Amino acid sequence: MIVFEYDTNRWRLRQLVEEVLGERTLDRLHELPRPDPAMDPAEHGRVLTRRIRQGLPDDALATFAAFVYEVLPPVIGGPVLRHQVQPVIRVHMHGGHSISTLHRDRDWGQRSDVWNLWLPFTDVWGANSIWIESKEDANDERPVELRFGQALVFRGADLRHGSIRNDTGSTRVSCDIRFARG
Repeated sequence: MIVFEYDTNRWRLRQLVEEVLGERTLDRLHELPRPDPAMDPAEHGRVLTRRIRQGLPDDALATFAAFVYEVLPPVIGGPVLRHQVQPVIRVHMHGGHSISTLHRDRDWGQRSDVWNLWLPFTDVWGANSIWIESKEDANDERPVELRFGQALVFRGADLRHGSIRNDTGSTRVSCDIRFARG
């Protein structure tokens, strides 16, 4: 696993999400009125996730791609050969259950040469973060603690990772992009 920092003024990825939602406090999204007051927090997160994915401007994909090809090579020590074109945006609401249960991406057919870039657009810790095992088959998943402006690269095909019920009082909005190294 590699944790690195990036320039949030140069790479305004979070602002793309904020503009779609019309909200600047992403970590407080759970305080917004739900479309249906009886809606489960996890379902509300899925509604907001769809809204973000559908509302990203056309040039957003080019911005995410530029980030992958410009920022990652010095971090990973070589070029990026290819990447997942559509970033996966996730909203993990406070009070919501897991977005993705613990798994290895190879369980879903991902090749072992594919890596994961994980970009949280909010500070993350404990139950609002991604949980990852320290090495393959260790089964010792722990939450990753990052602040906005930090990102993570890890071998998602080989390391168990996922999320748990978020009881932190803070909503997490994040993006993951899979890529192959050169």
